[in-house]
Amino acid sequence: MTHRVSKGIQQLLIEQFNRDKKGESIKISVDGPINDKEYTLFSNHVAEVTDTKPLNINTWKRVFERLINDKTGKPFEQSEETCQIIAKFLGCESWSKLEAIKDTLKPSHKNTVSKIVPQKNDSSMYPGDIMEIQYGPDRKLRLEYRGNFHYNFRVVQTINTKFEYDDLVHVPFIKVGAPLIGWDIMRNNKIIGQYNSAQNHLINEKRIIRLQNDN
Repeated sequence: MTHRVSKGIQQLLIEQFNRDKKGESIKISVDGPINDKEYTLFSNHVAEVTDTKPLNINTWKRVFERLINDKTGKPFEQSEETCQIIAKFLGCESWSKLEAIKDTLKPSHKNTVSKIVPQKNDSSMYPGDIMEIQYGPDRKLRLEYRGNFHYNFRVVQTINTKFEYDDLVHVPFIKVGAPLIGWDIMRNNKIIGQYNSAQNHLINEKRIIRLQNDN
């Protein structure tokens, strides 16, 4: 199945790239990349964030409607694989999810996948694993790891917190003795903001509950 990448999603791609590259010399105009160098930089960045192979720059030229289908005179539709990469880059688990929330979606701060996922030396996680966090005087969360998405965890238990069951959250790298900082929250397919715990509400316990034992 193929899909048309709307102007709105094209704009989200540009805005997300520019936010990720804030503070660097490269910035893409509102009309999209203007030359092969910018397309290459864009393609490499998307690949780094999504942990995928860089797409050919001609694919991105079709996405941004710089190449038009000569037979139809209309923009090309994109493959399912390309659309899934676009969705993942914009923090959604699927193209259908992106299509459902595209009108309310805003660019979000994200690290590359290697920085989002806990390092393999002590706490590598796999989809379905549970991370249990206790912080502050009486707050507890259980989060199911979803994989290498921006919203990389789902709330499955909450006690005395502002989170709700089934919230999707972006959990940056965390450590015991620190507060919760920069947790983006999506609730009922709407981005509702970012959560930062009180500075004195520190994480006092974190443990991983495996879906299955490692072989």
